[in-house]
Amino acid sequence: MIDASTGAHVWAERYDRSSDDIFGLQDAIAMSAIGAIAPSLRRAEIERVKRRRSDNLDAYDLVLRAQLDVDSGMPERVRRALVLLERAIELDPAYAQGMPSLAVIMCHS
Repeated sequence: MIDASTGAHVWAERYDRSSDDIFGLQDAIAMSAIGAIAPSLRRAEIERVKRRRSDNLDAYDLVLRAQLDVDSGMPERVRRALVLLERAIELDPAYAQGMPSLAVIMCHS
């Protein structure tokens, strides 16, 4: 996998397996690729949120605080993020940065 914007190598893996379980192989490749790119996606998302700040500093702060909990996979942290994001949207309904994270939580709930 190559980053198209920079040409940098992101991920590569070799699989020497039988094609008898093609779906298992597909799952293994997908999980490996996700594991390789997830940390950089999280960093990029946090940087994107920092660049697009709300005029309401409380809403902005709530979205930043929620970001680390959104994809944690820990139910108590996801619930905490949900509360923070809902409050951010109440404070600034036009601030769109909290909505994608809120949608992710709602889809997985």
